[in-house]
Amino acid sequence: MAAHARRDDLPLRGCAEGESRGLERDHGTDTAGRTVEPAGADPVRADVESKPNRTVVLTATGAITPTTGGALQNKVNDTNHSYYVLDYDAGTDESAFWHFVMPDSYDGGNINVTLYWLAAATSGNAVLAVQTAGVADGESYDAALGSAQSVTDAAKASANQLNTATVTAFSPGWSDGDEIIFKVFRDADNASDTMSGDLRLVKAKIEYSADQESD
Repeated sequence: MAAHARRDDLPLRGCAEGESRGLERDHGTDTAGRTVEPAGADPVRADVESKPNRTVVLTATGAITPTTGGALQNKVNDTNHSYYVLDYDAGTDESAFWHFVMPDSYDGGNINVTLYWLAAATSGNAVLAVQTAGVADGESYDAALGSAQSVTDAAKASANQLNTATVTAFSPGWSDGDEIIFKVFRDADNASDTMSGDLRLVKAKIEYSADQESD
């Protein structure tokens, strides 16, 4: 009677006999020395040398504006499409808030924030700033926000052209699974804010690194 081949002696489907896909079964690593999670592991961790970037987009539509000092939410019916904006005054600091849950894939590191805005003004600078807090289970929901992180951006030479202003990468002090409170305000009384008229915020984009494939 012919001997039965052991499972580990059989070539992987799709590979020629004597070849493998680079997995060292006994050690749970590939030939580059990276850890390979067993089938069914949850969650699958991302390769630490190539952490993917993930994005959270906060639109003007989803903003919560405070009764006092809140930016004005407006719907714009333009020639070719309609959209919402948040109008920030040139003479008074005004703000808006967003809330969301930080995905479980977040690696706890720095974030990058890009703000998308428009203005009728064609000269001068605007100062925008963000503040945030992460709230975990059992913590006060009315949490104090962290230090303001600001960016100064110049108006475009033509009215209502899109501006993108990126805040220098910073650590927000969040953990994965936190309830996030996110504030964007115009620092109108800052000496560097010289742009007249309203600043119209369209959206904010938050980029972070993930350390696992699944959220």
